[in-house]
This record gives sequence, C-alpha cells and structure tokens, in this order.
Amino acid sequence: MARWNRWVAVLLCAGVLTAALSGCSGARVTTETRTQSLKSEAPAKPSASVAWSHVFNITGEPEVLFIIRVKNTGDKPLSGLATNVNALDKTGTIVGSTSVDFPTIPASSSFDLVGRITGGGGKLTGTPDKVEMGDVSTGNSSREMIKSSEVKLTKKDQPFSEAPYEYAVMAKVTNDGDHALTGGMHQVILYDAAGNPVGAFTQFMLDMPDTFAPGASYREQFRVVPASAPAKSAQYSAWSIE
Repeated sequence: MARWNRWVAVLLCAGVLTAALSGCSGARVTTETRTQSLKSEAPAKPSASVAWSHVFNITGEPEVLFIIRVKNTGDKPLSGLATNVNALDKTGTIVGSTSVDFPTIPASSSFDLVGRITGGGGKLTGTPDKVEMGDVSTGNSSREMIKSSEVKLTKKDQPFSEAPYEYAVMAKVTNDGDHALTGGMHQVILYDAAGNPVGAFTQFMLDMPDTFAPGASYREQFRVVPASAPAKSAQYSAWSIE
C-alpha cells in the first residue's frame, strides 16, 4: 500500500510538471526593435520680394532702380542666391531685364539688394511701368560682406542727372578678412525722414586698390545717387565678388 501511494505521488507530480511546461511552451518573449531614420534637414528657402522701384533719367536715358528684400529664416548663412528681374510696360511686355547675385545672407536676417535695369544695349525698349522678379536660385558661390563705416551723405547743389534730387555718398571700407581682395560690388539706399526708400544706386567698387590687403582701409564713393524725394539718411553695403 505504501508503494502504491508513492507511485501515485510520482504520477501526480509528473502531471503537474507536464502541465506547467505545456503552459510555458505557448508563451513568447518578443523584443521590439525600433529604428529611427535620420534625415538631413534641407536649408530653409529664402523669401524675397520687390520692396521698391523707380525710374530715373540719369544719363539722358530712363533707367530702372529697384530694391529686392530677401529674408533668411534659417539658422545657417545662405550663399550663392540669385534671381532675374524684368521691367514691364503697362501691357505686360518686357522692356528690360537683368540678373542679380546676392551677397551671403547671415542666419535669421534680411538684406535689401539694389539692382539696375538699363535694357539691352544700355537702353530700355519701352516705357517701364512695374518690376517683377523670378524665383530665387541657390548656388555654391560666396560673396562675403566687406566692413564699412563712416558713411557720409551730401546733397549735390549742381545735379548731374535729371532726378528730382541727387546726392553723393562716401564710406570707409576695411578688409577685415584673412586674404587680399581684388574686386567688389557696393550699393547705397537713401531713406526719407519716415524711413522709406527714396533713392538707390549700385555699381562695381571703382576706387578699390588693385590689391586690397587684409587690415587695409580706403574710402569708396558714389558720385551720383538719384532720389525721388529729400533723403535724410543713407545705408551703405559692400561685398567681394571674387
């Protein structure tokens, strides 16, 4: 009888163990592996628009001067920006065009670029009524800003152009970079007492030394800056074009 009881105990334990193992055989431990794709953020696209334009007779022929305001809303500088600008008559026909290149725009900032349209061969083919710009493209060129200071605005008593008002602008330019410069562009924007643009001009830096060494300074000037109304202040900018 004692032997029989022992066999029953053994069989019961075996059954319990089998049932336990059977229950465990259906359980699975899953390991979830999550992968996160890393995407490189594309540079923020600049926004740009025509902020001002006016037609002046500077050398006996009409010339369109305009300002394009570009905004860099990203956290990195933007270089190599460019666009095309057309002057249209009242029928929408193109009477002159030009392409403009922007200097490097620092992060989270804006810049007003001055441009000129004189038409093919130096003359417009009709009477301009408005200015339209194309899309802004990006490239790899870099046009770094050149330090400027001591901007002086002078009203001219004997105007050269046929503009209602005419000014001369002089500024001190300093090469604060680490290499010599051999060419540059500069511009000036004139503002009235309320801060509105009333005149502008841009051209190559004609007074730049043949080799503008690091740390060197000189004075650059605009001899003719036309304006449609009296100007109270001037904003001068310069950048390299190498």
